[in-house]
Amino acid sequence: MGGLSLFLCKLGSRRQLDYQLNTDGPEVLGNLNRLAGTAQDSRPVNQTLEYFLEKIGSAPIAGLRQRMVQRLIRMKTLDAARLQGRFLVLIDGSGYLVFGSRHCDDCLTQRHGATTLYMHQVLEAKLLGPAGTVVSIATDYFGK
Repeated sequence: MGGLSLFLCKLGSRRQLDYQLNTDGPEVLGNLNRLAGTAQDSRPVNQTLEYFLEKIGSAPIAGLRQRMVQRLIRMKTLDAARLQGRFLVLIDGSGYLVFGSRHCDDCLTQRHGATTLYMHQVLEAKLLGPAGTVVSIATDYFGK
């Protein structure tokens, strides 16, 4: 639930889980327990997610996005956004990851006055859903 909370609460980083959810009142833990079907007595911290992902590895997560999109299609959740009976796929290329300092050799740079930004470009394929929602179906990161 901690990982999903990042997206549900529109948080920019895992560290914000510690700060934002800590200030949102005592109902946060109860709501997380209700959503996850658990009975935890303390709220997870940002390292909990990292520890969990390190232990399970990438194999269980590799096909997760594909399975989630397939389920949305089977449930007809995205059908209201079809155009002439077909789904619309959007292609978006942008500077997805932006950093204040260089963290690898593949970082692209962009200067704004005295400030230098380091970034990674990404090409994203997204499925258009109802009410302007988009669901990522494929991502390709590329460097220089």
